[in-house]
Amino acid sequence: MSPTPILAITLLVLVSAALQPSGQTTLSQNEAQSPTTTTFCDLVKAPERYDKLLVRTKAILLEGPEHSILYDPGCIDSRNLTWFEWEGYTRALKAADKNVQKKLSKYIKSDDRAMLTVVGTFQAKPDVEAPKNVSPEVTGVIKRNNEKAGFGHLGCCPYQLVPTVIEKAERVPKSAPLP
Repeated sequence: MSPTPILAITLLVLVSAALQPSGQTTLSQNEAQSPTTTTFCDLVKAPERYDKLLVRTKAILLEGPEHSILYDPGCIDSRNLTWFEWEGYTRALKAADKNVQKKLSKYIKSDDRAMLTVVGTFQAKPDVEAPKNVSPEVTGVIKRNNEKAGFGHLGCCPYQLVPTVIEKAERVPKSAPLP
């Protein structure tokens, strides 16, 4: 092959790469990365460090009619409660191994809680959108006030985990404290 066709092919590849929108990828950002494994207590001690990252952690899921909360007995505090986002929970449960599904269902039905090893996207603060027709000052006020609102039922939790995979479900000992 002469230098002219090689140069033309190289130029074509470079131009097509430059013209592709920068935000366009074949996988979402979280699908393309492997999860960061961390303890639940480390996750909630440094929430900004893990904000919007795909994480793997182990925590107790406490479930009831109006809540779905993750916590760890090693760092029980209302400031550490993490909302286990419902839609992600439903998708992750459907995608889980049948054995994990069966165990999780059994433990939740009998005890309202289960110890999970879960992979998901952690959120340290809510995403807040201000209307486009307001001034920058009002936008700032809206964002500051709503970021304090929290996640879940009545804003019960300062953090949220949107699960993608439930890897493991274990029984929680009866002696484990509740939040």
